[in-house]
Amino acid sequence: MNFEATQQTEIDEFMLKLDGTPNKSKLGANAILGVSLAVCKAGAAKKGVPLYRHIADLAGVPDLVLPVPAFNVINGGSHAGNKLAMQEFMVLPTGAASFTEAMKMGSEVYHHLKKVIKDKFGLDATAVGDEGGFAPNILDNKAGLLLIKEAIEKAGYTGKVEIGMDVAASEFYRRTAGYTLLDRKRNEEILEQLEAESVEEKITRYKFNWLDHVRRVENSRIPKIMMQYKPRGHRRPGRPEGKYDLDFKNPQSDKSKWIDAKELTNLYMEFIKEFPVVSIEDPFDQDHWDAWAEMTANTPIQFCYELLLQPQSATSTAIAVIATTMIIAIISVIDTATAIIIVNFTYSSS
Repeated sequence: MNFEATQQTEIDEFMLKLDGTPNKSKLGANAILGVSLAVCKAGAAKKGVPLYRHIADLAGVPDLVLPVPAFNVINGGSHAGNKLAMQEFMVLPTGAASFTEAMKMGSEVYHHLKKVIKDKFGLDATAVGDEGGFAPNILDNKAGLLLIKEAIEKAGYTGKVEIGMDVAASEFYRRTAGYTLLDRKRNEEILEQLEAESVEEKITRYKFNWLDHVRRVENSRIPKIMMQYKPRGHRRPGRPEGKYDLDFKNPQSDKSKWIDAKELTNLYMEFIKEFPVVSIEDPFDQDHWDAWAEMTANTPIQFCYELLLQPQSATSTAIAVIATTMIIAIISVIDTATAIIIVNFTYSSS
């Protein structure tokens, strides 16, 4: 086969067809992704444009806008050795007039936060977690927000810098009943059924009843383009049963203090009311779809779902498009450059 370097979609489709397996086991997902990214860079070079411009052209996006940078300033969860359950607390300079100004504002808040933490807890509390945020040994997640709020005020950016969080709630979700894995043959039967179903049929069969009050729905494209995200195993229809343990790093955690999705939702509502929180990533377990949809439908802020695994279930990917306001699709967990563009285009069009 002869391809031009600019034929990204055709080359990616050819590799997937050549592999021919649901989980890319013949050629290997890493090999396919590596070739796809190399082709993407080669295509940009042939056109004589920067890589970001070439990717925008592939996605059909004429206008480019730099994103608001997110500064990870407090670490908890699995990223730090402190008691915080929630994984990342970030500052977002949404009031900046330029990307340069946003970087300046974020840096200043970070250094003010270091002083705030040092004054309250001592120098040793300014040690950092895995991703560079401070890791004070606090248990109350609201205390982390209070520290950031004070740092924003001291930096003089109240109203110009807001707060984002990556809760990573699956880390502290304690599932007690609900899902079991099926064998390979049954999984193949389910995949065939999924490919023949519309999104409405998937949701009905999975007993989700919140479609009516979620506004952002476009059904026609999702089932057709998401079929490449096929799971190695598949979970039974239904909702996971369990609770959230905000003291999950403690081996002697008190089970009577574990909270359900409604109580966790109420906690997030307190965060939104008391602090300038405008974005929360992974606020619930990755399969706790009714909680996701309820929160999305009743609050104005941004809720992000991160695609954690590749291959991803066609059902969960389609439902994620409907139940959240943003999807984070990392290239390392998607098989090709074309796929990452498709995920983003599908979501932004829904």
